Amino acid sequence: MPLIDRTRSYVREERAVAVRRARKRNASYCEPAALFLTEQGEAMTPRRIGAMFAQTCRKAEVKATFHALRHTFSAAMLRFLQRQSTRAPELNPLVVLQAILGHADLATTSVYLRMLANDFSAIEATVNELYDELGS
Repeated sequence: MPLIDRTRSYVREERAVAVRRARKRNASYCEPAALFLTEQGEAMTPRRIGAMFAQTCRKAEVKATFHALRHTFSAAMLRFLQRQSTRAPELNPLVVLQAILGHADLATTSVYLRMLANDFSAIEATVNELYDELGS
């Protein structure tokens, strides 16, 4: 998948450069666990990532929000985890999604169950189209 390959490349190259530069500037620098780092080697905040997403959407003339992207990811991930649980019955898809999303209350995460109960086919088709376009 191009997106996974690009992320791996970022970790090996751009992220590694940011870490090396930060260590060079400060010997006591401690590398953050976060995947995405600023050029100074600090963890990117959710607000910064959201702003970058918004800027990119504006440039591409696409109407989207980072929050909508999070909902789409969450619904797709829950669907994936539900499929996985048929092979691994000990897996609780909702609890796993709760951990991924960082929700303190399982009731907050259960909103995605209602989304899937309605009609997930439109979301699934859209995500599949997106991945097909990324592969082009």
